[in-house]
Amino acid sequence: QFRTGIHRLPVSQSRLYEGGGGVDDSCKMCNNGDKCDEFHTLFICKFFEEHRKRYLKKKYYVRPNILKMYSLFHSSQKQITSLAKFVRYIMSKF
Repeated sequence: QFRTGIHRLPVSQSRLYEGGGGVDDSCKMCNNGDKCDEFHTLFICKFFEEHRKRYLKKKYYVRPNILKMYSLFHSSQKQITSLAKFVRYIMSKF
């Protein structure tokens, strides 16, 4: 669900409505004004920093980019399991 965009993050609500029509999709967790999408919650949001360090390898969240996100989603079974635990924690907050 997280990879396909079928979740409760604010950005999915703005995607549902044509052009985002007045839906605020900024991150309420860290209040820095960034769009609260999958990339932001996995790699950037300060609210999830402690859990990010617990569940992801350092190489993924230091200087994050789309290629690292792709690599993370196509990594070993052990890392995918840790990622699933991290995503479950993220989803529990929305």
